[in-house]
Amino acid sequence: MLQNRLRKTLLCSASKLRIYSRRQEQQFHQNGVVAMSFVSFSSFSGGVWGRRRVIRESFVDDDVAFHWGRMRSLCCHPCGNNDNINSEKSGGSKNATTTTTFRRKFTSASSDENEQYSFAIVGSGPAGMYAADKLLHMKNSSSSSSSSSSSSSNNVLIDAKVDVYEKECFPYGLVRFGVAPDHQATKNVTNKFDALLRDERVRLFANVKVGSVGNENDDDGEGLRVSTKELLERYSGVVLAHGAADNDRKLQIENEDTLRGVYGARQFVNWYNGLPSAAPMRNKEMHEDIVDRLQNKKNGSNVVIVGVGNVTLDCARILLRSPEELKETDIASHALEALEKANVNSVTIVGRRSVAQAKFSPKELREVLNLPDLDVQIDDLEVTEEDIEEMNASRPRRRAFEVLEKAKKEGAATKSDGDDAKGGTRKILRVLFLRSPTGLLPEDDISSSPSSLGFVKIRKNILQGPTGNRQATLSNDQVRDETILPCDILIRSVGYVGDKLEPNLVPSDKNGTIVHDGLGRVRYNEDSSASATGRLYVCGWAKRGASGVIATNVQCAEETAEAIKEDILNGLLKPAARILPPPPSNTITASKWFKLDAVERGESDREETEEEDVEEKSESNKKALNVRSRKPRTKIVDRDRALAIVRAAAS
Repeated sequence: MLQNRLRKTLLCSASKLRIYSRRQEQQFHQNGVVAMSFVSFSSFSGGVWGRRRVIRESFVDDDVAFHWGRMRSLCCHPCGNNDNINSEKSGGSKNATTTTTFRRKFTSASSDENEQYSFAIVGSGPAGMYAADKLLHMKNSSSSSSSSSSSSSNNVLIDAKVDVYEKECFPYGLVRFGVAPDHQATKNVTNKFDALLRDERVRLFANVKVGSVGNENDDDGEGLRVSTKELLERYSGVVLAHGAADNDRKLQIENEDTLRGVYGARQFVNWYNGLPSAAPMRNKEMHEDIVDRLQNKKNGSNVVIVGVGNVTLDCARILLRSPEELKETDIASHALEALEKANVNSVTIVGRRSVAQAKFSPKELREVLNLPDLDVQIDDLEVTEEDIEEMNASRPRRRAFEVLEKAKKEGAATKSDGDDAKGGTRKILRVLFLRSPTGLLPEDDISSSPSSLGFVKIRKNILQGPTGNRQATLSNDQVRDETILPCDILIRSVGYVGDKLEPNLVPSDKNGTIVHDGLGRVRYNEDSSASATGRLYVCGWAKRGASGVIATNVQCAEETAEAIKEDILNGLLKPAARILPPPPSNTITASKWFKLDAVERGESDREETEEEDVEEKSESNKKALNVRSRKPRTKIVDRDRALAIVRAAAS
């Protein structure tokens, strides 16, 4: 390399000194060597080097500025523009020391606080954390007049700081509360997110609600609520990454809102994944109802799930998988206890359209179909020319059809061999396509509650419309095409509807998806935020709707960050320092989260609480503290307990 060819090394005292001529210094600049401070000396230790230049290197880290020692009268101004050290330019002595400090490769563009940009991210799920990562790695790629300087400018980071706001006490959103507990490999992405929270440029403020996100009933004095307008007044920009899956889309059928035993997939997933608002401490009625329906049916429980996506498969798999396997996951302790005693007889998946429109991924489909002690019954796999054309246009759907077709053939062969009579412990999985639920009926048992779900009516559908956009419509022959299935629990998994985040300020559609320019810029109502200095952006499900997998958020976050960078370079964003009042003691910061994480993983030797009544929790929570086996973690599902742990750690 040029640097090696030009280098002459002299060791003096404990410092490493490298000697270059002024001409060689210029060659370094032309070749992008920016990690040096050039100091001019007339003499050193009695030796005369003339107009030679001496470089003292004190490397600390790739991502921070140099830490300079003191060489004679060398001044260590971080920007190299101190008037006291530019005596040559001001007509001073030739022998005076001069310095020009060049920021090291991949360091921030400036350490001047007035040129720092601060961002608030609302939501700590995958979208929010990936957005934080992309904001920290924005490079100043503005065009340069010369090719020699463009190579170095492309490596300079825009000085950005990020504060992440989260309404729950625990970060990572969908990864913690959405991904199925038996998919631990998917949750390994939290290792990257943990590393982000350890970055000094990132701060976490959990247990803080922003705008109208979150249930108003949860405001019991234990949390903090701030408005989006307040954030816009304090940050250069605000990125909304709070998701769009607060509520489940309804089926709009008879008795859906009146009978007990009807849940949205979001509710059921929150229950087994340990979301605090769905845990027994906060939602005792739902927990007890699910437990009763899973355990107390004489002939076993029959569950019907409406929908043909991966969330449907998650719910079915948790119900059909053996408790012994679930013990090695991070499923919530109260859900594991309920499933250990459950008597699930059958799970029926109902798809309103044909197999060609099913959104199952082949991998997840195989996983549930290959569960042990399971009889698989698949109906209506006959395909039309339109179905074949649609599946040929989508490789995953074609492969999913092949998986189902193979499972159906194997199920028929098993039944013909008489293996279905091995015993009463086998469970049944039915998959029905081109069916829609039309109504729910109560139990016919006189001794049971009249408001309790007992049956579901389903009717055949007909697909109408052009290929690729066919819609399901109910058959007109109600007598011939309608059947009634026993149903103790009905789970609807047909999409989500997000809560609107401050409708007077943030524009959104009927599903809660925020209106933006296509890249993530949000044009908010300026009249309602006249004093705001920041700009508003969106990322994740709040930007594109409830679609995609966790990795989809990487590209989505990069797109939003690119829009933010463009606005910075065009002067549309104002620098802003992160000046906030100290957060309340019940705000969960990154250090507090790591304490909770250690307790959940069993890495904490003991657990202290502030008050005795906090310690007196349900039997399931006591088991959660003591049983460690091979579980990756035992989730804390009670917010009060989480706050007690961090208070005890602080004291």
